[in-house]
This record gives sequence, structure tokens and C-alpha cells, in this order.
Amino acid sequence: MPFSWPAVFFLLLLSSSDGAVYYNYRSIHDISSPIRAGQTTWGLSNGLKGTFLNETLKIVKMSTHMGTHVDSPAHAYQKMFKGHDVATLNIHTLNGPVLLVDVPGKKNITGVVLKSLKLPKGLKRVIFKTDNTRRGLMRRKEFELGYVGLEPDGANWLIEHTEIKLIGMDYLSVAASSKTVEVHKILLNKGDVIPLEGLDLKEIAAGKYALQCLPMKIPGADGAPTRCVLLE
Repeated sequence: MPFSWPAVFFLLLLSSSDGAVYYNYRSIHDISSPIRAGQTTWGLSNGLKGTFLNETLKIVKMSTHMGTHVDSPAHAYQKMFKGHDVATLNIHTLNGPVLLVDVPGKKNITGVVLKSLKLPKGLKRVIFKTDNTRRGLMRRKEFELGYVGLEPDGANWLIEHTEIKLIGMDYLSVAASSKTVEVHKILLNKGDVIPLEGLDLKEIAAGKYALQCLPMKIPGADGAPTRCVLLE
């Protein structure tokens, strides 16, 4: 059965005489991880370091893959920096209907696991809520190498059996820690799929939402922090 909205359409678009579009929804869920001193950072035990210059100005030196962020094809392929940086990502792919799926278990996501989830046909965007959320990994200071991520056969399964173009994950990488390069190359080259990483899903239930995701527009960068919300 094709992916469709509930009978009560929770996102209502109303056009005014001036051409503006307004949204009517019950609630907004912020699924972005805050960028602050001590925020979990790839490979570090003490998290992000911040320097306060005064009460109103803060200077933070950080990776473009800090906190909630997106990856571009240039993240996996050096040759794709020109014309395939984060500023060129499809804004339509980053915004629209999304399905948030609760993934059971504590192991990495394989093709077998994905098949068991029975993802609906026609689905374009999916967010996986895993044991990472149950363990509170995005809210810890210390980096955790043993997080749940996507295995290469899982990435290939998504490319071959679905129309998904955006994958959200509740830790700093969509990929299993031992297969980060391989999985990103599958998604970013073979499937042209946007990884949305570092999501904080602790308070969010599985279900259908509307995703709004606006990464920082940084020409030449292979990734960028982003603010993401779910409209319900």
C-alpha cells in the first residue's frame, strides 16, 4: 500500500491572497541536539569545548558534522566536492512527509531487520529510533563507539527495495562504527540518499510526521549542522 497520510490530514496548507502559505498543526517537536560545551563529539571523551568571550558572544570551533547535521556526497567522495557540497543538497528532500520507525533490539540495522520493519511503499523519508535513544547516547558527553548503525547490506537493501532519499538516525553517524566509509559511499553515491544524523528522539513516538530540516548553507563543506523539527 502506498505511503499516505492519516484520514485527518494533520498538515493543512492554506494559501492567502498574497500568495503566502500557512501551516496548521497540533504541535512541533524539536529533534535537534543542542550545540554546547560538553556536547558529544565523534571520537572524544570530553565532548565539545566552548569558549565564552562575554555574556553575549560565544565562539565555538567545531566540525561541520557536530550535533544534528546532514552529510553531502563530498563527505564520502573527495572528487565530488565541486558541485556536490552541502549547499547543493535538495531542499525538497530535506522537507516533507516522514515516517519515524522504532527499531527493536540492540544490534546494527541489517537488510533482514529492515525487511521485518515492513516499510510502506512509496516512502521517501525515514527516521530510525534505535537503542541509541533508549541509552540516551546523544545526551551524553562521552562518545560511544558501540552505537547502533546501518550495516552495508542494510544500506544496499534500502537502495534496492525502497524509494527512500533521506535517512535519519539517533546518533552521530547513520552507519555502523566499523563500516562508516562503506555505508556512506553506498548511500551518497549509489543511492543519492541524504544522511540526517545526530537526532534527539527521546520524547518522540513512532509515527507519521512532517519533517522540516534546514541545514546551514556552507558552500564547499561536506556537511552542516541543521535545525530539525517534526510537525504533528
